[in-house]
Amino acid sequence: MNKTLFVVLIPVLLSFLSCQQKQTQDNRAENQVSKIAVLIEYADSTIKVSRQAFGIRVSRVGMHVVAVSRRKNVEFILKGKASEGSFKLYSDHAFALRLDGVELFNPEGPAINIQAPGHGLIILSPGSENMLKDGSLYAVPPIGEQMNACLYSEGNLIFYGSGKLLLKGNYKHALYSRGYLKLAENCDIKVSEAKKDGFHILGDILIEGGQLNINAADDGLKSSGNILINKGDIVVRAMKRDGSEGLECSQLTLNGGQMRVLAYDDAINTARNLIINGGSLYCYSLYNDGIDSNGSIQINGGLVVSSGTQMPEEGIDCDRNTFVITGGTVIASGGGTSVPTARLSTQPSLIYSGDFEQSIHIRGVEGEDILTYSLQRSYYQFTLLYSSPALRPGLNYELFSGGRPEGGTQLYGFYTGSIYKQGVKKADFTTSTMVTVVGEFRQGGPMNRGAFPPGRPGEVPRDPGEPPFDPAELPQSSPAKSQTPGASAMTPGDPDFNPNPQQGGMYYREAVEVPDWPDKL
Repeated sequence: MNKTLFVVLIPVLLSFLSCQQKQTQDNRAENQVSKIAVLIEYADSTIKVSRQAFGIRVSRVGMHVVAVSRRKNVEFILKGKASEGSFKLYSDHAFALRLDGVELFNPEGPAINIQAPGHGLIILSPGSENMLKDGSLYAVPPIGEQMNACLYSEGNLIFYGSGKLLLKGNYKHALYSRGYLKLAENCDIKVSEAKKDGFHILGDILIEGGQLNINAADDGLKSSGNILINKGDIVVRAMKRDGSEGLECSQLTLNGGQMRVLAYDDAINTARNLIINGGSLYCYSLYNDGIDSNGSIQINGGLVVSSGTQMPEEGIDCDRNTFVITGGTVIASGGGTSVPTARLSTQPSLIYSGDFEQSIHIRGVEGEDILTYSLQRSYYQFTLLYSSPALRPGLNYELFSGGRPEGGTQLYGFYTGSIYKQGVKKADFTTSTMVTVVGEFRQGGPMNRGAFPPGRPGEVPRDPGEPPFDPAELPQSSPAKSQTPGASAMTPGDPDFNPNPQQGGMYYREAVEVPDWPDKL
């Protein structure tokens, strides 16, 4: 038991140590109080620059400013507006860049181009509104330099302040960093458009709070490292083309905050692990999985509502790797689902497969409401994965569908405090094991299609004497005797069954159903 617990906690410990190291580096940079301030103010066709200290040189060509700093503890302050202007910085040391009501549009390159490998503190002045745009075609950069985003940085970026920042990436990315990215509390950043990725970060991403709203053609929030979210209100839309994913990283850890992700492809895709300890997460994929982890998934708390598309796509997919649920509320719908690992999970789960019904309701034997959920799309046949502290071991429950929730409040189809009316009873079931199956269960995506083969470090080893996983061995509950005629699901043996009829050699895709949801709750 202790060995199993240790293996499960390995991803959490590694994420914590990585975060601690980044926090130490951040504190070192933040404690360097800016002693030298350089004000650069764009006004009409002129630029005003404050007196330059020794070791700092500011030059300009038209409305394009280039600053070179050899000094420590320097803060550059940008103000004003330039319809064809930019700011470029070379610095040997950590620096601060304050955006104090600045609007820059560079038709031939980044609006802000940071060619400095160290820490950069980007301060959004309280009450300020800042806007950065780049052009659709870039000039050739100097030898040895790169630039591919409206806000480009060779080093780490740390955002502070309660001001607002609007980014529009007309060339490729809206924001690109070769280091890591940290968003502190109260930041308000919006990407109105990105021709490729909204945020493309080569290092880790740490979000401590604030508002983040991203609209991108390719991936919304992309990191080659890990993403850690402690607080904040995050909205990501990536719906333009095949392969567009909302959030993509190696490992995602969600400790708090609210995150809503809408994508053409997977709403969330992790190469290694997904860990959810708190907060709320809503995922909606137009044509793929709501959540797709190529490694393990561990849900310890919070609220997860995930919607994938038709079979073989899933609400939650982890390629039959370790999937542990110890707490929180999980509602995932799709053509299929990954199965929670019963020997490691401590909270019961229900898997229900059947014909499409707009709403699902679970009731306890004493009449208490356990779940009322209204599906956010149409399915030929769907599978629902549900887990919650309200679903207790060893108790009897009733499952209804086709009814109508009245009153209460709802968040993306998840109702609380409502009254369920006119539903048809589909099944009685008992949570006699950690995973209970009602109806004919279908499992989606292919086994181990991810980046890592089975048996990699960190995966719970299988007992040599334990047979391979077979969904048919899970306890099945038969449909209720009161089920209405014609309500049973078609099976692969039925002549008319075809979850994905083909047209022109490609899988048929249902008409796109894009949910109507606000930028803020």
